[in-house]
Amino acid sequence: MPAIHPDRPGGRSRLEAAIAEVLQEADGPWVFLCIGSDRSTGDSFGPLVGRFLRARGFPAPVYGTLEETIHAVNLDDALRAIRRHHPGARLFAVDASLGNPDDVGALSVGSGPVYPGRGVNKTLAPVGDAHLVGIVGPAGWMPFWVLQNTRLSLVWRLAEAAAQAIHGAWLRTVLPWPKAEDASGDRATG
Repeated sequence: MPAIHPDRPGGRSRLEAAIAEVLQEADGPWVFLCIGSDRSTGDSFGPLVGRFLRARGFPAPVYGTLEETIHAVNLDDALRAIRRHHPGARLFAVDASLGNPDDVGALSVGSGPVYPGRGVNKTLAPVGDAHLVGIVGPAGWMPFWVLQNTRLSLVWRLAEAAAQAIHGAWLRTVLPWPKAEDASGDRATG
């Protein structure tokens, strides 16, 4: 799917519709995994989306926030915990991306996994049944520098737009959330 600039006319409604379409492709409950680190401005996109979703009272489980980041070091542990607490749930991955200079400031939604760390030459396992990526900078030369020097205002705006669109798409589709398997019987939300 082409990148969607949420600040352009009709961008936010197109984004919400694209997310709703991806969510409706699969049966069953969804868990949202927001990948990134709060130690790099550009890479904080995922944790900001997670924080904004939780602040909205998002009804589905959300893993990865500014307070509890999920990144290259703890990603495998987080995936094991998600599988244990939400067996059979679909995974919607949210991550930052570097891309075409014309797409900086855009969001891209699709079926299938996201490839965390690819933009900075890390080899991590693909993650997710569906994904949303925020294109926070141009790909190419010195990707770590690009992520470190990304404007917080850009990342913040993209994360707010992404969280708003995810929440809106969720409400449009009226999807169930998975019940966590824990001893107390309470619903775990990440």
